[in-house]
Amino acid sequence: MINKMGLISSNTLGAINRSGIVKNNMPTMPNTSIKSAGVQEINMSNSTNGNRLYVDSNYNLSLENGQVYSVQTIYGLTNYKFHAATATTDDYVQLLYFDNHISDQKRVALERTRQFLQDLQTFAETGNAAYLDTARDNSEVLAMFETFGITPDTPFTLNGNPHRYRIDDAGLMHDVDTETNIVKEKDWRKYGHNEDTIFVADGVEYRMDENGKLPLPDDFIYKYEKFKIIKPSK
Repeated sequence: MINKMGLISSNTLGAINRSGIVKNNMPTMPNTSIKSAGVQEINMSNSTNGNRLYVDSNYNLSLENGQVYSVQTIYGLTNYKFHAATATTDDYVQLLYFDNHISDQKRVALERTRQFLQDLQTFAETGNAAYLDTARDNSEVLAMFETFGITPDTPFTLNGNPHRYRIDDAGLMHDVDTETNIVKEKDWRKYGHNEDTIFVADGVEYRMDENGKLPLPDDFIYKYEKFKIIKPSK
């Protein structure tokens, strides 16, 4: 939706939204194993140390199918395994945790994290962030991304794909490249603005050129909450 000032609203541009298994004093079990449909048998009597699910130095978050990742939960680091689709199953995430005495509260919390990771897996593969907030509040989405080392307003990528995203303070996911390109390529004259209109982006003032476009720097990143339009008084 485009408002009367010609600015694309946040509703349109905005929401598109190191190791160690949690042992919990687990007793030694004699070759105990569990099975999940379409998954190779996993021996839960052996501790499996997964790689911490965390952004790398390039702010990229990798989710590789077949890998075990250690994820921060309210009960500490817990291991989850990402599985690729097979002929009989869709992509899914498996909780690697076994405890005969686990409480219902803990079981629900770890399952909720598993569901989020599965939605994250789908987001990474499709680019559709709507999967993240269909079953949870935006505040929960933000809290989960912060456990991956992703902070508000800093662009990140997924699985090495160059397309960038960012999450804001409200937990809304933004498609950085799409939103930024729209603002940079927009002809602002078509929305009632002229050379006297002042555009403020990240505290810097800009005026449109003869083509109605803003002379924004190459590294500009559009953030609706830091973009203002000041029209001259009549």
